[in-house]
Amino acid sequence: AAVSRAAAYRTRGNKYFNAGRFNEAIDCYSDAILNYPAGHSDLSLAYANRAACHLSTKNYSTALEDCNSGIAIDRRSRVLENLGRLEEALVDALAAAAVDSFKTKSFFDHVEDLLKKFSEARKPSLSSAWMITHFLSTFPREWNKVQKYESGELKDFFCKVLSQNYGDAYAEIVSLAKKNPESQSSDLYNWLGTMHFLAGDFENAQQALTKAIDLNESSVSARVKLALVSMELGQYAEMTMQLEKAIKIDPSDASCFYHRGEIFALSNNLESAVSEFARAIQLEPEFIPAYVHQARAYMTMNMSSSARDFIQKALKLFPENPELLHVMGECWAIEGQYNRSLELFSKVELMAPDFPQVLLNKALIMSSIENNVDMLGQKLKEIVAQFPYFDAAHVQLAGFYIEKKETSLALKHYDIAAEHARSYQELVTIYSMRAISSSQAMVVERFPDLAASIQDLLRYSPVGTS
Repeated sequence: AAVSRAAAYRTRGNKYFNAGRFNEAIDCYSDAILNYPAGHSDLSLAYANRAACHLSTKNYSTALEDCNSGIAIDRRSRVLENLGRLEEALVDALAAAAVDSFKTKSFFDHVEDLLKKFSEARKPSLSSAWMITHFLSTFPREWNKVQKYESGELKDFFCKVLSQNYGDAYAEIVSLAKKNPESQSSDLYNWLGTMHFLAGDFENAQQALTKAIDLNESSVSARVKLALVSMELGQYAEMTMQLEKAIKIDPSDASCFYHRGEIFALSNNLESAVSEFARAIQLEPEFIPAYVHQARAYMTMNMSSSARDFIQKALKLFPENPELLHVMGECWAIEGQYNRSLELFSKVELMAPDFPQVLLNKALIMSSIENNVDMLGQKLKEIVAQFPYFDAAHVQLAGFYIEKKETSLALKHYDIAAEHARSYQELVTIYSMRAISSSQAMVVERFPDLAASIQDLLRYSPVGTS
């Protein structure tokens, strides 16, 4: 009964807060604090709510008292963590950081540790078919060999890969490795590691790729993939060493420079990224992903005209390539030429019906033009129905439900997104947003930029320039 009363007081306080009636809100949050039993998961939120009210009324000394409660909240978060109640611990850790106004580094370190544990506890799940196909195409030499492979122990595996039946392909390669534990085939372990990586199972990917290199030290693709796995595991010295060895073995392999460009882009070293992508294109003029990501690097640098000019030149070489047309549409959108953007997105949709990102971009632009949030919600529901593994659409749909105050549905879609996210950084974003949604009163109302703040503070820098 006391918990029900506390929840009712807190709900009433939220209404007063949203209406700007801060004194009434303070009274309600105070009643909620009195009724919540010690250790209840929502007690931290009530303190956070009340601190927000005191800050809004410039009653700083009283606000400080509530902010100091962040220390106690963080301690309880650590207890919950040791009990294995990670989700509750993360909500408390974020609330502690919020009521402390993001001043205490140890609070952020704790959030980061919890996010790592969430990532490690996550059940491996393959990326979407589109993402897997895209990833495999970033190793053009290896991909060409796959398409020409006609016999051998990997024949059935490659047939499934070429038909984009990736779930069965994963099961096939795992089965092959189990049946042949003494196999001396570097290719087998290279592809086993590849599939583990695409499922987000980084530790098993690392083991398989290491064995592939032990069996064939000159395998460039295995070393590049091991570098990517090392990045996901935060082992940046190993990442750098493997890339350098791969380039030394074969400085003419474009995949080395493409993936080093990706790593530079992730660490916001965009000028270096552009140079690496350009080098990859010079070595492999038909390397479409390199064109795409060089243009995106320009866009991130706020050089939309450079991105547009670059892609227009690429389209003269590959006029009907859907990925290049999609990026051209993104360029027009950035420049506010929405009709031209939608025209290209519609063309890409017809050319590549299994390309979910174009549907998402199209929905976002259309709803923005018409200023129709409900239209966006409907489009997002259609996208996740068609592409249930497309994590970005689930994140957008969760945001839509947050706007509608339908928190339970938002949490559901954050959970689905987390199941299918592949990289650690994607998980950081999703778990942060999910925890924020669980503790949305203070976090969303008083600190709407928390998601961006946490993402910035938790972002790893592969080249040590965080």
